[in-house]
Amino acid sequence: MLAGLLAACWLLIPGNVPLYDGVGFPDEPYRFVPAREAGTPAATTATVRLRMVGGLNPGGLVANSAERGPQISVFAPPQAFQGPASSTEMVLLGEPVPLVEPAPTGERVSNVYALTFTADGTPAQLRPQAQAPAITLRASSVPTPSPVMYYRANSTSEWRLLATSQIGKDNFTAMGPGAGEYVLAQGPRPPAQKSSDKAALLLVLAAAVVLVIGALLAVRRAGDRAKGDAVA
Repeated sequence: MLAGLLAACWLLIPGNVPLYDGVGFPDEPYRFVPAREAGTPAATTATVRLRMVGGLNPGGLVANSAERGPQISVFAPPQAFQGPASSTEMVLLGEPVPLVEPAPTGERVSNVYALTFTADGTPAQLRPQAQAPAITLRASSVPTPSPVMYYRANSTSEWRLLATSQIGKDNFTAMGPGAGEYVLAQGPRPPAQKSSDKAALLLVLAAAVVLVIGALLAVRRAGDRAKGDAVA
């Protein structure tokens, strides 16, 4: 199953992706909101447009921010969103925003990202019977104990601790409860939750797809820049 997903990743990314020896592309420095140094690049958004049929999205897509080593990645599963029956497109947006106090418990190690789902100008809802989106945030550092992901529906709600998995050196993934704000902070692990082996496998596979697509896109951009330099 994972092999099929990885093959699909290659097919979904147009253009020639150069080969490389191992994971030899280090992450760029973390882009904070607000910026900590003058003149540093701004943090970017992750956005993707999903086709809607009868108010549902028949296909799934991945949204990655544009940093080398995306700071946010979102896997939008098929048929996970419900919009108006007449809607033809849904826009998923993960945008870095300034923190509105209070902050979650512990040292904050990522930007706050506001996640929205909009179908033809109307907020779309997650379907409870469908697989939830997988949210992956890159940490600016990995303290001990490791960071965990927090969620709140809006800036006036309380932060809620999510079951969090570490994927790679500095990437942390959780299932998204819905639109709202997400952030990584050093803190305790959430209490053990009852979940099926299938749900856990889907989370790992979704996170793997997110990271692979992000890596392939970064490699492709590097190849395109190299070609442009050669032509110049």
